[in-house]
Amino acid sequence: MIKNITKNWVSILFNVAEIIILFGIALSLGLCLRTIIIIMVSWTIVRNVIGVGLHYKAWYLCGIWTIAIFVSLFVVARLDFVLSLILTLFAALILSGRANLCDTFLFKPSGQTRYRKEIDTVQAILKDSNHPMYNTLLAHEKLILYEGEQYMHEVYTHIFKNGLTLNETARLMDIETTYVSRAGNLVQWGLKTLLK
Repeated sequence: MIKNITKNWVSILFNVAEIIILFGIALSLGLCLRTIIIIMVSWTIVRNVIGVGLHYKAWYLCGIWTIAIFVSLFVVARLDFVLSLILTLFAALILSGRANLCDTFLFKPSGQTRYRKEIDTVQAILKDSNHPMYNTLLAHEKLILYEGEQYMHEVYTHIFKNGLTLNETARLMDIETTYVSRAGNLVQWGLKTLLK
């Protein structure tokens, strides 16, 4: 326990400072202590029990978004506490990573079909060991694994072999989506060249 605290002291210090700032803002808006605590505790419980909280890698982005969300919830709490509590639970659910907003639309976002042709080709080749490109693809996989960066092989495995989206891959690898997209583009380029 003490080892974890000393290892993560900067993160703990940032979170404490963030809580103090949020309490100051809420008190300056004229909210009572009970309302502030109910909103903050319900947010924390929903976000940590339902799913894994989404985080920015940059501390200042995390701070800005946290303050923006809580200020909006505190302003709504000044008008109607029940509505603020409902919005708190809803926002915590959305930012827990469990709610997929893409499921609410009748169309697929273009990011999921970005590599569709290569994904289908790779999966079809790997299913059939008698396919003429099977050994070539396995050799290409080894080349990506041993000659390329480790994360490129992980991107190849998650996106092209397992069919995951960029966001799912980024969440699994705990890196930003832009890096996954860049690696995916390089792997896609290599596959296009290989499979011609």
